[in-house]
Amino acid sequence: MATDEGAKEIVSEISRRVREDVDKILGKAKIEAEEIIATAQNQAKQEEEVIIARGNHLARQEKQRITADARIKARRKKIEAEESLIQTVFREAKDVLSDLRKPSKKNEKDYILTLSDLIVDASIAVTDDVAEILFSKKDNKIFNKEFLSKLCKKLSKKKDKKFSLLLSKESIDTTIGGIIVRTKGGEIEVNNTFEARIKRLEDTMRPEVAGVLFRRES
Repeated sequence: MATDEGAKEIVSEISRRVREDVDKILGKAKIEAEEIIATAQNQAKQEEEVIIARGNHLARQEKQRITADARIKARRKKIEAEESLIQTVFREAKDVLSDLRKPSKKNEKDYILTLSDLIVDASIAVTDDVAEILFSKKDNKIFNKEFLSKLCKKLSKKKDKKFSLLLSKESIDTTIGGIIVRTKGGEIEVNNTFEARIKRLEDTMRPEVAGVLFRRES
């Protein structure tokens, strides 16, 4: 579920769902932007009249400056609305992953499979023969000898050499889920917590999400 493909599917599905709110939210941003421009144009007209009354030849330039500033603010309003929608997608994707921690037999099974995939994925990047796993204290019961033994056998086969996993004395209790795998000396560290995975996806999937939300080419 939390592998790249699984997480991408979650993000894509949420993007399609959030798309339903786009017209309403961007419509509101458009109205606010138009109000900004209208207010600025009215201000510019008033200031132009004052300047002209004083005989100042800079009246037109001042009017253009006020109008240009208003258009920049209006454009920023739209960009902020779009960014808010994009962030909503990734925030909801994180919530979906967080739901795996809710007590239920299905969630527990899915979460254990997810942890296994994340550990294997992270351990492949470690070149040493031994690595340690950092995890949340909430996951203590998962990391038993049988679980680790299966993972070590799987990784030894993938790496074509004996590979061992140790449990770190440190924990990562700020995470909603996932793990960190690193070499014993800490030279190599792979952060596969849910937050880190979503952040990496956000960096790569923003154009795709924007394409779905705003019907653009990604």
